[in-house]
This record gives sequence, structure tokens and C-alpha cells, in this order.
Amino acid sequence: MRPTAPSARFDPAAVAVEDDLWVRPDAAAETEMSDWDSATPRVDATLNALRDDFVDAFNDRDLDAVQGLCRADVECPDLPGDGFEVLADELTAVWERSPGVVLTRAVLDDELCAMAWLPDDEGRWSRAAVVRFVAAGDLLALVTVSDDVGALPLATATTPEGTDPLAWLGTSAEHEEA
Repeated sequence: MRPTAPSARFDPAAVAVEDDLWVRPDAAAETEMSDWDSATPRVDATLNALRDDFVDAFNDRDLDAVQGLCRADVECPDLPGDGFEVLADELTAVWERSPGVVLTRAVLDDELCAMAWLPDDEGRWSRAAVVRFVAAGDLLALVTVSDDVGALPLATATTPEGTDPLAWLGTSAEHEEA
């Protein structure tokens, strides 16, 4: 049996070159987050709202708001223990270790999640981790952070706006999606 030829040919004019690397335009990366909710078949409205509120609270460095989103016994499989106090200690440590870290909305394998981004010295953003959530009722029952480098490019995520990483912190109301 002979392999079939690809239906589309490589068009170098449709590909940009940046830093001597071919950059293929990705239509999925241009998708607006407001379109994702209607396009994703398994959207849970409660989880969507919890994820959005968690992203805002994280970027505002508001532990009280995060606590209001989580069960007291929230599971944190990546941490040495469970419960909100363990999660709060880890979030505080992350903010102290990496003051420029921000979260944005993301989708990975039809699953609502968040993408953690870290800035470099020139204000460019790099994907750092995928944050996944499981809701039980109206609260988060599980928050897990994966720094699996294989998953990072597979997630479709909004990128932090602007080049000044610190300008993005504490401004969640200005960055709400319609």
C-alpha cells in the first residue's frame, strides 16, 4: 500500500522567520478566549468561573480570594500535603520566588486550565506551568500544577499583555474577557 500524499504543500510565504527559526502561524493561537467557551464541547460553567476567578486572585496576589474559591480540604497532589493552608503556603512561596509570575486562561485537551508565565529580563514571556482544576459543587476540590514541558506547548492560552511584567499584576479587572 502506497502512502497518500499530503493534501497541502509547504508554502514558505505563509511562514515567518524569527531568530532563524520557521514560525508557522497557528490559527488556534489566534482564537479569542470568549470563542473557546462556546467551541469547547465539555465546558463546565462553574469550573470556568472558578478558573477565571482563580486566575484573577492569583494575579492580584489575593490569598483571601483564593481561599474563597477552594474547599478547606482542597487536594494538592504536587505538594507535601493537602488543604488550603498548604496551597496558600505554596502560592506565597511562588510569589516570593518569582514576583513576575502571572496566570492566564488556557485550555488543554478540551480541559479548562490556566497557564503560568514567567518574564525574562527583556520582558518576554515564557510558559512555565499548567495549572489544572477540579470542582466539587461551587468550590475547587483539586488544584494541581504541572511543569511537564511536553504539555506546555500543547495548551492554547492567552499571553500576558504588554512587555512590562509588573504592569500585569493586580490589574485583573482591566484584563477581564468579554
